Amino acid sequence: MEFNKAKARIKQHAKDLFSKASINTVLALSLLGMVIYQLTVNKETILVPPHLSEEAVVSRNHASKEYYQPFVQMVVGSISAATPENADEVYKWTRKFFIDEVWANLGPQILAIKTNPKFNGINLMSYFSIEGIEYEPRTEIFYVYGKLTSAQYRKGRIQPVRSIYATYEVRMEMFAGVPKVTHWRPYEGVPMTQIWKEKHPELAKKREAELEKTVENHQTHPHADEEDIVQEKDYSITDDEAADSMPASEISKSDSQQPPESTASQIMRGVQPPAPTGSPANSQDDLL
Repeated sequence: MEFNKAKARIKQHAKDLFSKASINTVLALSLLGMVIYQLTVNKETILVPPHLSEEAVVSRNHASKEYYQPFVQMVVGSISAATPENADEVYKWTRKFFIDEVWANLGPQILAIKTNPKFNGINLMSYFSIEGIEYEPRTEIFYVYGKLTSAQYRKGRIQPVRSIYATYEVRMEMFAGVPKVTHWRPYEGVPMTQIWKEKHPELAKKREAELEKTVENHQTHPHADEEDIVQEKDYSITDDEAADSMPASEISKSDSQQPPESTASQIMRGVQPPAPTGSPANSQDDLL
């Protein structure tokens, strides 16, 4: 009798343990499911990480312009600075920030810089001095504009050689938590925002037609006509040095030549921005 009671108690205890284990398993699986759900759904988070200056909203498949802007600056700065010496590194570190459709054209052009005769030279470098970044809500495009300069390191300092006024159009979107460029268009001149196009319809039409001919083959550095390239004032080089240190196909100017100032024609064609009026403008549209 006592044995049967003990056996019954053991069975009941085992049954209770199994029941509790089942409940705990269900709870654990439910909790795991909730975690996975929170990680995969379009859940927005508001944060101000150290590399941002403003509050940003970010989720797995969406982010605010405040979150995208530092990435836009990074990719523009990196690609515009590509030279034969750093092309491989630029290619490697920027690849992850572009969708395949954009990278299919841009990526090979970054690597092609290594054999481009225009970049042949000693201590050649390129840098983009950003004057401003304008975001256009209706198109979700960032317009990064400023002075794109080729330079050489000579006599212990960086000496600018030639420059153009340039704009990089960039749109970014989130893909599984990674910001990627879905629109990339560099060109010479001031930003062609929608507002600018509405103010200058004929000029916009002409610039778009000219850009259509060159943009596909000039994804890293915008195409510019020779007469619109500024020869920098503080660049000087002797004839002897020219033979072994000047970028081939890039510079053939004498020391006595002075760089041209922005002409009325260049301003009217959108190649150069108007001279500052003394009061800061909120955007490029205010200047044009």
